[in-house]
Amino acid sequence: MSAEHHGDDYKLLDLCNMPDTVEIPRPLLRAILLELDKSADVLGKVEGDPLPSDWHRPLILTRTTNELGNIELYSDDVRKLTRTCLSTIRGLHEKLRKSLETSTSVLETLEQEKKRIDNVLAYDERIVNMDLLTIGAANDRRAGIEELSSTRSEDDDKESGGVGVEQ
Repeated sequence: MSAEHHGDDYKLLDLCNMPDTVEIPRPLLRAILLELDKSADVLGKVEGDPLPSDWHRPLILTRTTNELGNIELYSDDVRKLTRTCLSTIRGLHEKLRKSLETSTSVLETLEQEKKRIDNVLAYDERIVNMDLLTIGAANDRRAGIEELSSTRSEDDDKESGGVGVEQ
């Protein structure tokens, strides 16, 4: 969203048909301010900068409540509070978007690395299998030679009358 669009939202707030005063329950206003402060911590509050609630805390302290415990706020105060909330939500959204982009990029890098490792392992597996086949073939040849040699030995023993040289 462009900065111009944000400005348009704020202009709409100014044009909003709002009564001169708005009643809001004190606990609700405190909860909103607490969430704004938590969001400021998430967004990374600069040391020495005021918390968002610092701008609106006088509303809780200086306004009197009616018989229901509601604070009567002037429409300008409500607009300022709404702007602060919208800015905070936008800031959180932007931070989340950047975090998501970073996570996606890291995930893509990890997937590429996994594919590379899988390819290396597959190549190594083919080499090992070829080596095993070669060793197996050599063992088969050796076994065949030994079998042939022992068969010849037996044949030689039969021809010589069964007298062989013991070792």
